Amino acid sequence: MRFPFRVILFASFLTLGLFLVVGQTSVLTRGLRSDLISIQEGELTRELNLAPAFLGSLDTTDPDSAARALALRIGYPVTFIHLDGQVVGASSDHAFQRKGMVLSPVTPEILMASQGDVGFAQRRGPDEVEFRLFAATRVLLGDEEMILQVAVPLDNVDRTIRSRQYN
Repeated sequence: MRFPFRVILFASFLTLGLFLVVGQTSVLTRGLRSDLISIQEGELTRELNLAPAFLGSLDTTDPDSAARALALRIGYPVTFIHLDGQVVGASSDHAFQRKGMVLSPVTPEILMASQGDVGFAQRRGPDEVEFRLFAATRVLLGDEEMILQVAVPLDNVDRTIRSRQYN
């Protein structure tokens, strides 16, 4: 059975249109996600740069108490990590914040923090389903130097992207 030329031409235009819509959606979604994460990184950088002043104003040097106070201030889970990688204080009992556990010093955010900069990484924490944006920097708690790590869930970013795709 032979199809008329007009049917073939119409089908090819429909296929091309479908590929353009799918391509544009995927490009815009990827761009929106990176923009939202970039904004989140900027806000975290500002918070982490202010953290030493906040920690200095606390009347405690207990890592758990300081982590809870800072977590209340910024709204995300906070972990204090000794320079050897051992978790010494946490604001909650998430799997990635277990006191006494030893974290890998080669994760991107901890590596950057140990060099004195603010570092970021996106990954799942141990035993977790959701992706998080981990940010870390070096701070003084009392007279002890530690790494301060903040874990921001990225489910709001994903929800925003999904709502843009289906509206």
